[in-house]
Amino acid sequence: ESTVALISKKKGEYWSLVEHLDLKKGVLVDGEKTKVLKPKYISWILSGISRIEALPGRGEFQRALWKHSFSQNADPKFRAYKSRVNKFLRHVEAHKSAAPGFPLADIRDFIKEHETDFRKAERGSGILLQGDMAPNNLFIDLPKKRVVFLDWEYASINKNEELYKAFDFANTYFRLWQNPTFQRVFLKEYMRKKLATKAQLKAACILQSLRQIKYLVDPKYDVESGAYLVRHKKGITNALIEVLRL
Repeated sequence: ESTVALISKKKGEYWSLVEHLDLKKGVLVDGEKTKVLKPKYISWILSGISRIEALPGRGEFQRALWKHSFSQNADPKFRAYKSRVNKFLRHVEAHKSAAPGFPLADIRDFIKEHETDFRKAERGSGILLQGDMAPNNLFIDLPKKRVVFLDWEYASINKNEELYKAFDFANTYFRLWQNPTFQRVFLKEYMRKKLATKAQLKAACILQSLRQIKYLVDPKYDVESGAYLVRHKKGITNALIEVLRL
């Protein structure tokens, strides 16, 4: 068995939503072996993302996460988002030869074009972010035909839906590089269901792709095989280009 918990703080005490999972009745995804994911799981994942976004409401749960979030993903300010993006951009530019073809200019053009809309969205009603929705944090519950999301320590609520609406989707999307067929269908279904606008999707994908490519081009993190890193960087670059073309 394993345990999934969403932990927050209420009246000085920690409380949690806990569910015990029988790992023999499902698939616990290995982050580096995403080929186990099948197209039929996509609707389960997207359904789960939709339910998570709708959770906050306006009660104690929402106030607790706003007050006690440890995640920088809770900051709705455009300047905070832009600062993170620019920091990653500078790092990638410093190692540009390690990530050939990464669309740096397209990223800057997009952010400049949508800056006004992103600033206006800073005072939205708020959406819940799981914060670490990577393939290795997915449990495929086969009997119940659903996906359970694990590891909620980075959960937060962000008021800026224009910047963070597709944040959790983008985190999973860019880590599916070993399973490009699933990755393409995952993106197509997300857009078909209209779970985010194109601008919302691109804003989240820019941040998530830069977060990952930053570590892959940094020599001090290059501790794995060269061939693995090359494939990973190429996969992230191609996935972002596909999104920016939408």
